[in-house]
Amino acid sequence: MFKNLINDKGTSSSSKYAAFCEAYGRLHELRALLSPDVSFIALTATATLDTKKFILDTLCMNNPVEVQESPNKKNVMYSVTYIQQSHRIDDTFQWIVDEIINMGSSAE
Repeated sequence: MFKNLINDKGTSSSSKYAAFCEAYGRLHELRALLSPDVSFIALTATATLDTKKFILDTLCMNNPVEVQESPNKKNVMYSVTYIQQSHRIDDTFQWIVDEIINMGSSAE
């Protein structure tokens, strides 16, 4: 179902062994839930080399393409949503899939 997933906001204060918050301590669950064919985009403004390595290793992102500039584009959106643990991941992100299918690159 999913082709890509974006992970945002690494932090420079985390270490390889202790994520800066519970969510980053559970990054490996994203990879376990999704097919190995699903691409990830990891965004951060201030991550140290150790933090970047932690995120890339945890998400099994081997030889990623790195873009070191602002992605200030009309079709990039930031959204925070609480997801109940019992909620199906497909249902959680279906609205995004529908919007992209219906609106393509003009999706908001």
